Amino acid sequence: SVSLADACFPLTHKPLFYYDANNMAQQAGHKALMAADTEEILYVGSEYNPVPNADIYTTLAQLEQHGWQMESIKALNRRVFGFSMVHPEMTFQVGGLVANARLVVINSYDGSQALKVFTGGVIQVCSNGLIIGKGVEYSRKHRGLAVDDFEQVLLDTVEKGLKESLRKVEAKEWELEDMTKLEKMWKSLTKGFPNATNGQPAKIVNALNQRFFEEQRRGYKGELGMMMAATHIVTHDYAQHSGGYILQLEAAIPKVFFN
Repeated sequence: SVSLADACFPLTHKPLFYYDANNMAQQAGHKALMAADTEEILYVGSEYNPVPNADIYTTLAQLEQHGWQMESIKALNRRVFGFSMVHPEMTFQVGGLVANARLVVINSYDGSQALKVFTGGVIQVCSNGLIIGKGVEYSRKHRGLAVDDFEQVLLDTVEKGLKESLRKVEAKEWELEDMTKLEKMWKSLTKGFPNATNGQPAKIVNALNQRFFEEQRRGYKGELGMMMAATHIVTHDYAQHSGGYILQLEAAIPKVFFN
């Protein structure tokens, strides 16, 4: 987790220029999204206008009066951010396990992710971070989304997500995989990474867990979703992790899923 200040640093937009053949400065038609405190360029484009994290946090804080609690704030290289909230008093009983009501908001300043809001029931299967969940996700590109729009989107998604989770539980549509088998596969997939089984797993384990959760929301459950998450990390997100870890994960995939 990071501090609120680390996630909610101020942003600024600055127009970009180029010099023509006569050495005259001309507007390029694009602008740079920059961190105002360090002047670090986060994104260059013409229409990209993300909702600031400070406004997201202000909106989320309003839910605290309804029992929601901020669980964690995460950041990846000051570009991709995650806000996670939990409601301790909202739970769903699923197959003898307890699904906690959870709200997750993913935001990015570098164009790599759409603004995403997920809410629903989440079960932590084991202590090394494996989670599964059901609910509703909202996703929208960072163009033309005002702060007031985000506030309404958030409230609508929370309501719909919790209703959908409850409906699936009551209709017995929330089919649970063999938890013992999934946990064993997860441990085999992550056992070589440092601190993978305590409260501070390696960054690649967190990334793998988040990707697995996203695959489940897309409808890819159990072993298939876990395999798709692992292959996504090694084929698309490899640059964000240690080369040794990527090779290690790549070598583990056939052993875990095809033996």
